[in-house]
Amino acid sequence: MADPRTVREAWVELGHQLASRRKAAKLSQVELASRTTYSRSSIANVETGLQHINRTFWEAIDALLGADGDLLRGYDAAKSLRRQHQRPATEDTRSGGENEGGPVPVPLGFLPNPLVMSVTTPLQRPAPTGAWPNSTIANADPFSATPLAGRGSEIGAAALTGASAYAGTVERIIYTALDTRTFARNAGASAVPDADIAELLTEIADLARAYGSQPPGAVGVRALHLHDRARGLLTSTRRPTQQTDLYLALAQCSALLTSATSDLGLWTTAEQYAAAAYDYGDGIGHAGVRAYTLGLKAMIAYWTGRPAEAVDFGLRAVEAAPAGLATVRAQSLLARAWGHRGAPDQVDLALRAAQGAWEDQGSDELHDPAGGEFSWTRAQHERSASTAWLQVGRHEEASVAAIQALRLIRSRAANQGGSLEVEARADLAACLILRGQPDAAQEALAPAVEVLSPLWSTPADWRRTGMLSRMERIAVLLTDPRWRGVSQAQDLLALTRAFLATRPTVPAVLA
Repeated sequence: MADPRTVREAWVELGHQLASRRKAAKLSQVELASRTTYSRSSIANVETGLQHINRTFWEAIDALLGADGDLLRGYDAAKSLRRQHQRPATEDTRSGGENEGGPVPVPLGFLPNPLVMSVTTPLQRPAPTGAWPNSTIANADPFSATPLAGRGSEIGAAALTGASAYAGTVERIIYTALDTRTFARNAGASAVPDADIAELLTEIADLARAYGSQPPGAVGVRALHLHDRARGLLTSTRRPTQQTDLYLALAQCSALLTSATSDLGLWTTAEQYAAAAYDYGDGIGHAGVRAYTLGLKAMIAYWTGRPAEAVDFGLRAVEAAPAGLATVRAQSLLARAWGHRGAPDQVDLALRAAQGAWEDQGSDELHDPAGGEFSWTRAQHERSASTAWLQVGRHEEASVAAIQALRLIRSRAANQGGSLEVEARADLAACLILRGQPDAAQEALAPAVEVLSPLWSTPADWRRTGMLSRMERIAVLLTDPRWRGVSQAQDLLALTRAFLATRPTVPAVLA
């Protein structure tokens, strides 16, 4: 007889194999379910070993995921173990007579009545129709394996065994019905006030909109607090609609924490938050969250010197993105990734695709309503384009994009704080330095000096990774041998190095 734990482990292992195959195929549970006749929750239950679906399902899934029969063989093995576990119990109930192949029909009077049967006391058999109170049949115990005297030719041990099996089935049905009713009642009662969830989502959206006008450390601390609130609410509700809203809240908080920790240079922590945000969004089938977090992963990859991974994440973000702002953002970040790969033609294609996506009609409940850090403005697009062009040495295009970004910021169309302006100014200054030629009048760098002058007063806690990395580029440009004898260049280099020497303080809860 197979150990029931072994049987359970076999189904769990099969579920893990399915989850691994699905993720390798880059399919969410929702996407896989849409290609079958089952729901997302069924796929989730199968992947955790809680639900056992028939062989037809596994045949279809095996073919769909290109498993070459591995999943089907796993199903057959788990099913075989379950049969081994069930077979001895079945054999123990057989009488060994000529009806060994199945239960013997039992007279109606010997079947327990589910309408009067108690689930808290031993089952009692009502007297069969027409039987007298003192008769052998009326007083026989239907759950005993002892053959009846007198009428044993009609009702033998096999018949009694059949009655016992039937009674056990009915009892289980009644227990299950009561348990199901209790579970449903408890599930309905286990909920939190909708107003609490609405308030939480509003606060997250407000924090996202204010992201550019607050230091990243402050945003991270606030996002962590909201994340903990969302988790607390999630553990207090079993209502599916509320759970979906709270998983979205957790995804948003994790995304904000990814941005904040990235801006503080905490790359390992940022990658963990990005992975969590993706999993939360994937679990509820939210395409906008998947696209947004894949974009974050692309950004982390190119900032940490992994351009090939950045392009891969960028392409996946584009594929996952809904029409509209989500696609604009994904294409813009893909352009940046291609810039780090040194591929100007691909940068151009991605930026053109982003520009075209502005006109597409689309709506996504992450990018559109929340806005701020979850949105993507025209100023952000131009700033990102200037950086991508700089990365591939196209200084004229970079200069045009940076100037356009600054115009949009000054018109307040961007609705962003100082960080975006600082980054656009740094890009424009880099273009001016690259175009400048040393001369006797020492005026070649005057435009760059003027563009950078507002940056020096930026408070240390506001100096994000985006600012610092761009200023590092300026420091590298100013160390070029052609600027060695130019005092203006040396003064600007000293200011830049002093700026880079002061970094934001990382809050202890984020470190």
